[in-house]
Amino acid sequence: MDKRFLLTIVLTFIVLFIWQLFFFKPQPPNTSTSGDTSNVQSEVQVENGHGGREALPTPSGNPLTLPETTTTIVVESPLYRAEISLLGGGIKSFTLKRFKLYTGDPVQLIPQNRPYLLADYGDTNDLSIFYTPNKSKVELEGDSEDTLILTAKLNEDTIRKIFVFNGNTYLINTKIEAPKPFSLILSQGINPTEKNRKRDISKFQALFYREKLKKYSLKTLRKKTVAELGKGLIWTGIRSKYFFFATVWSSPIKIVNARGQDSLITLSAKVSNGNAKFMIYLGPIDYFLLKELGYGLSSVYSFGFALFSPFARAILYIFHFLQRFIPNYGVIIILIALLMKVVFWPLTIKSLRSMRKMQELKPKLDALRKLYKDDPQRLQKEMMELYKQYKVNPFSSCFILLLQLPIFWALYQILQNTIELRGAPFVLWIKDLSSKDPYYILPILMGATSLLQALMQPAQDQQSRMFSLFMPIFLTFIFLNFPSGIVLYWLTYSALSVIEQFWLKKT
Repeated sequence: MDKRFLLTIVLTFIVLFIWQLFFFKPQPPNTSTSGDTSNVQSEVQVENGHGGREALPTPSGNPLTLPETTTTIVVESPLYRAEISLLGGGIKSFTLKRFKLYTGDPVQLIPQNRPYLLADYGDTNDLSIFYTPNKSKVELEGDSEDTLILTAKLNEDTIRKIFVFNGNTYLINTKIEAPKPFSLILSQGINPTEKNRKRDISKFQALFYREKLKKYSLKTLRKKTVAELGKGLIWTGIRSKYFFFATVWSSPIKIVNARGQDSLITLSAKVSNGNAKFMIYLGPIDYFLLKELGYGLSSVYSFGFALFSPFARAILYIFHFLQRFIPNYGVIIILIALLMKVVFWPLTIKSLRSMRKMQELKPKLDALRKLYKDDPQRLQKEMMELYKQYKVNPFSSCFILLLQLPIFWALYQILQNTIELRGAPFVLWIKDLSSKDPYYILPILMGATSLLQALMQPAQDQQSRMFSLFMPIFLTFIFLNFPSGIVLYWLTYSALSVIEQFWLKKT
């Protein structure tokens, strides 16, 4: 969808660009477009049964079914509520208290009957082991810390699972002590959380981070299992659109496997010895929170295409700064549109002067077109000489439109990926700036404002005039299903342009 959106916007701006060319009517040069799509395929091993026994049920088999009477240890934190099952010692559920589903219920990240952190010891596995806890409940306040220790017997040996919780972070220090090497099911999928379930699932990925992030989509993992060697691996995880799970490794591991089926991604690891020490993160994809935690976790946040990512990063920091003083993100978007008007003001003045000069040159240009109507190359040369003589740039009015493209795309990325904007209201009927306007009021207002802006443009020939009046209608239909925050930005920018043109004409 991101690629389709970008293509739509690029084509729209190209059309606007051509509209400017129609007004000046130079001989259009031959143009061609080309695309180069390449996929950098890193070293990925397709699992063909190597790596030993894997007895635990996973998404390739049947779902885990835990007995109804299975005892759980509840962990209450200001940030989340977790349940750890004594059958297997895995994390059975993980509910985020500060985030809601579209139904109003709290976000629950772990799929039902698919616990995280289950181990396979070769001749037995966690699903056949009941653990004894050192306490019946864990309650955390503020930055308090508490430790849960689960102990069980495996033949004559002791297995321990140790969880260290802190009340002010989503990070959980974890350690598994076993008498021999084992395989560990890290995760068995993550729940979709958005109303547009298909869109959410399309964002599902397995993640591997060394010096940079490597991503495998659910679509890829449905076709093949991939394996990443543990050497140099800092963390692994899975993500949805707004949330993710990560394992930050402290002890060496041999290999991490990722496999996908239906809407679930399973991650499993082979531990080098009988001890596994790591931290897990289960929470939101909050760029600033993850950046503070370190370990390269913030790389999971996507700023989009490399060409536009600096603009997206800048806008995110502007959002983050202004939100300290302005709690409404819709107002912030309006202020960003105003800021863009201020930034582009010198170019606007230059463009207006150029357009007025072009109006003055129009009789001369028409005379050249008539004189050299059968010689396009000579016409083009004479027109360029005329522009040079009168110091006019026929393309100056196009630059503002083209400069809007990276800002527009960057804002789209922020609205689509920033969890602070998830469900962020503006006014009245706009309950979520990251979703479309349910009543299409903003797109219609935007179309009307753009039409008024077109009517205020300097006099044009009939063909260009009709085209400029058609564009607002075209844009209205394009914007109907865009995030309302994007439409709000374009509506504000167009409204400011109308005020700007009215004032400039008066002065």
